[in-house]
Amino acid sequence: MRGSMFCGGDLRWWMLAIFFLCTLIAAAEERVVTHLPGFQGPLPFQLRTGYVEVDEDNGVRLFYYFTLSEGSSADDPVMLWLSGGPGCTSFTGLVYQIGPLSFDLDSYMGGLPKLVYRPESWTKVSNIIFLDSPVGAGFSYSVKEQGYNSSDTKAVSHILVFLKKVLSPCSSFNPMCIYILLLNINWNMLVTIITSISKDVEL
Repeated sequence: MRGSMFCGGDLRWWMLAIFFLCTLIAAAEERVVTHLPGFQGPLPFQLRTGYVEVDEDNGVRLFYYFTLSEGSSADDPVMLWLSGGPGCTSFTGLVYQIGPLSFDLDSYMGGLPKLVYRPESWTKVSNIIFLDSPVGAGFSYSVKEQGYNSSDTKAVSHILVFLKKVLSPCSSFNPMCIYILLLNINWNMLVTIITSISKDVEL
């Protein structure tokens, strides 16, 4: 069953997210984002976004936001953030929970909301990948309808393929230090991801 695209929050914020992300994202490759609508000046941190194909037969592509550590990206750990639901976008983690951005709700008077920098972001000490998983969550999609027939097993398999493709070419990161954060996702899935990484993934 296809997951819902977004969960929770004010509909206006999600509409804004769809608007500015769709204008910035290259459909099949990573892109470095330096400016965002609603944020004054260049971003004070490194943000990469893009798609990674994790199932060639069905054309399943997972979307991600990769915020590099504001400390030492080469020495700091890599953290994978997965939102719950299942089916919620990881955008919530980026702007509502541990990421370096937040909405300035106090000064909002209508129109384009203002984005502000969150100095207590976890990106001070880690590289964070906010992943829209499983397929159907956020901007992740499948070319073929059958690709949306997901399960915990398939979702974990897709995550492992994603990590291999994203981290393997990145010699500047230390893939031996990876933390997995799951919000409102069952513990069995967390154990499966960690076990699979330790046994099967050669990053």
